Amino acid sequence: IDVESVEGLVDGFVIDRGMSAREALESLLSAFGIDALESGGRLKFRMRSKSPSRAVAMDDLVETGTDASLLSVTRSQETELPARVKLAYIESGLDYRRAAVESQRQSGGSMRDILVELPCAIEQAPAQMRADMALQELGAARDRIAFGLGNAWAELEVGDVLDLALPSGSHRFRI
Repeated sequence: IDVESVEGLVDGFVIDRGMSAREALESLLSAFGIDALESGGRLKFRMRSKSPSRAVAMDDLVETGTDASLLSVTRSQETELPARVKLAYIESGLDYRRAAVESQRQSGGSMRDILVELPCAIEQAPAQMRADMALQELGAARDRIAFGLGNAWAELEVGDVLDLALPSGSHRFRI
């Protein structure tokens, strides 16, 4: 297991019922922006915010079929994005009581709310930062892109970040 590039600290972690290791870690990984992936026979954990990026030019794209476009970008509807993310956690600064923080988008027509249950003891400031980051990541994940790359790019893995130089400017995407 490789956790070399992971940073963060919690004051406690709660496992309140029988569950798999994956179940126990999923909300923690999601809230702290950590990806878990298998690579070269090892389980690797890495921070999304610290993933190095690779530049991809339009010349690097290859055709995937005779009727397929070279590049396809899909954007989710504004109403599919959450308006608020509420993060429930254990407040380590208040005698380990249940608490919640909320992050809200300032614009948009969505009425969706998302609740994230974080089984960790942390203080309010880092909890608020995690809720803000979760809302920001959900907004960033609004765009989906599909394209093909040649064999020279075969070492790319889930979680890798690509800076794609499009005619409209450079855009960053995470696999």
